[in-house]
Amino acid sequence: MSDNKTMYEVIQELDERMKLRQQMQAFVSLAESTKSLAESSARQASVLEDDYKLAVKNSESARKDARFSKIVSVIAIIVSILSILVSTFMPLRDISTTRTPQQIQQQESEP
Repeated sequence: MSDNKTMYEVIQELDERMKLRQQMQAFVSLAESTKSLAESSARQASVLEDDYKLAVKNSESARKDARFSKIVSVIAIIVSILSILVSTFMPLRDISTTRTPQQIQQQESEP
């Protein structure tokens, strides 16, 4: 009687196979989702690595800009101090004694 299965046993066996098939489909779907998630995580890691490299380059550039700014500031201070020293120690020309080009011509034409 082991070869001859009853209708109930056949239905139960088919039911078990359908359950196994559904479980397999669920596992395949889960595996595909996991693969997709892993690929997405790898792309995100690559983007983050690129962002990190860009941030490092930007910080190096900012450091160079800051150094240049300090140098320009020091030069500006030196020029300011020199300007003060020159204006303090050099006598100012009297504006009233400055001649215009017409006055110079007039003086040259006089005998």
